[in-house]
Amino acid sequence: MVAVSGERHLRPDPDGRLRGSPSKLANVLVTATSESARSTAGQHLLQLLVNLLARQFGVVRTVLLDIEDCPVQPGVFLSPLVAEGTLISALLALGDAVGDGEITTHVADAMVPTSVVCVGCDIDPRNFGAPGIAITGQGWRAYARTDGAIGLIEGESANPFGPQLAACVAAGFCFKAAYDKQRKVHEVIDLWTGDSDAPDLTGIELPSAYVLGLGAVGAAFGYSIAAARGLRGHLVAVDPQDMSETDRNRLLSGIWTSVGTPKHALFKAMFSDTAIAVSGFKGRWPQDYLGEPARDIPADLRADEQQGRFQWVISCVDRNRDRATIAAQLPRHILAGSTFGMAAQTAYYAMVGPCECLACRHRSLRQLNVEELAEQLKTMTAKERNSWFSDHGATQPVRAAIEEYLVDPTCAGPGAADLAKLGLEGEVDWAVGFVSAAAGVILAARFVRAAIVGVDAEIARGSESRLLFWADELRVSRAERVIDCPLCQRPSPAWTQLWSEREGSDRCPRT
Repeated sequence: MVAVSGERHLRPDPDGRLRGSPSKLANVLVTATSESARSTAGQHLLQLLVNLLARQFGVVRTVLLDIEDCPVQPGVFLSPLVAEGTLISALLALGDAVGDGEITTHVADAMVPTSVVCVGCDIDPRNFGAPGIAITGQGWRAYARTDGAIGLIEGESANPFGPQLAACVAAGFCFKAAYDKQRKVHEVIDLWTGDSDAPDLTGIELPSAYVLGLGAVGAAFGYSIAAARGLRGHLVAVDPQDMSETDRNRLLSGIWTSVGTPKHALFKAMFSDTAIAVSGFKGRWPQDYLGEPARDIPADLRADEQQGRFQWVISCVDRNRDRATIAAQLPRHILAGSTFGMAAQTAYYAMVGPCECLACRHRSLRQLNVEELAEQLKTMTAKERNSWFSDHGATQPVRAAIEEYLVDPTCAGPGAADLAKLGLEGEVDWAVGFVSAAAGVILAARFVRAAIVGVDAEIARGSESRLLFWADELRVSRAERVIDCPLCQRPSPAWTQLWSEREGSDRCPRT
C-alpha cells in the first residue's frame, strides 16, 4: 500500500495529462557500461537516477540494477552519506533509504522490465524489448536519445551538472513511460554554451549567497553545489520548515527517516565534507532572520546586512508573497528556481536594465485570516472539507485539531494555529522529483557560471530558461519588466542609494 504522503506527483498535474497511479507499476532496469560505472561522472548520474526513481511512489515498483560493481567515488552519495565501499552497495542503500520498501531496489534478476535506462556510450536502448533511453553526462552537458546509442564522447570531468541533468531526463522518461506517454528523445543539453571552453571547477570561489527556501528545488541546488568538488564559498541557508511526509517524493537532502528534521539542517549536512561553509537558520527571511542577533553569519555578510545590502540571493521559495518579500529587500543579484507542472524554470532577476524583477509577475493575493478560513470550512460538506484538507497537505492529527477548533472556536488552541499555518502555506501543489531536481541542477550551474564569467555573459542569451519535460527541450528567453509592477518601476532612488557606493569595480548588472 503506497502512503498518500509521498504522492504529490499523483495529484492532477497542471497540464491535465496525468492523474493517479498508472494501470501497471513500472519495473525500471538501469544498466551501465563499465566505463560509466567506474567514473565520477557516471556515478553522479547513477546516484541521482536511482534517487529519483526510488521516489516515484505509486508509479515505480522496482528499480533493477545491471551494473558492474566497483569502488564508490567520493563526493557522490551525500544523503545518506557514503564515502567508501562499492557502487552497488551504495545504490542499494540509497534505494532502501529513499523508498523504504514501498519501492524496492535490487540487482537485476529474471523480472521483465517495463522501461530501461542505458547509462553510457554505445548501448542501444532499442535492444531491450521495452521503452528505453540512452543517457550520459560529461561536464556541463547532458546527452539523451531513444533512437540509438550515444556515440563516444571525449574527455572526462568530475563536474556533476551534466550527469545530474541527464539523470533527471531519464527519470522523466521512465515516469512518462509508465503512463505510455513517452516520446522520441534525441537531445544534447549544454549548460555552458559560452564562447570560451568550459572550465574545470577546482578552485573556483563562489560569491557568498543566501539560499532562501530549502524545499525540493533548494535542496537539489545544494546537492549539485555540494557534489561539485573544488568549489569554495559560503552559503546562508534559510527555511522555516521541517521535512514533512509530503516532501518524501522529491527532497534530495532527506530520506525516509528525515521527516521532522529542519530543512536547513538537512541542507547543511550535505556540505559536511566540502570547501563550502554553510550557515543554517530556521525561520522566515528577512523577518525572523534579521530579528535574531545571534544568527550564524560571517563578518563580511553581517556588515552588508547592517547596511541593508544583500549581494546574492538564490530564491527557491514557492509562494508569491515570499518572492515579493525578497524583491522588496532590493538584492543586487537574484537567481531563482521553480517548477510548474512538467517544466523546470530558472531566471535571473534585476532591479536595473530590461530584465524583470522578482515582483513583476509574482503578485500576492490577500490571505484569509483564521476566522475567515474557519467560516469557509464550516460551510463545506464533509467531502468538500476532506478535499480541502488533502489539497493543503494536512495530516490526520492536524485535521482532528482543526475539526475540534471548528466545533469550539472560542478555544484557540493547536487547531487555530494549524489552520493559520495551512492558510499561510496554501495548497499542496502537484510536484514530481525529477522536475524539481532539474530546476536545482540548472540553477546551480547558472550560479557557478555567473561566478566564472560574470552576470553579463551568463545572461547573454537570455535571462530565463525552461526545461520542458513533455518535449525534453531546454528553452532560453528574456523576460522584460511588467509595466505596472509596483516595485521595479519606481526603484531608482532607493536602489541607487543602497548600491551607489558599489559602483565602479562592482558595477550594476547590465542586461
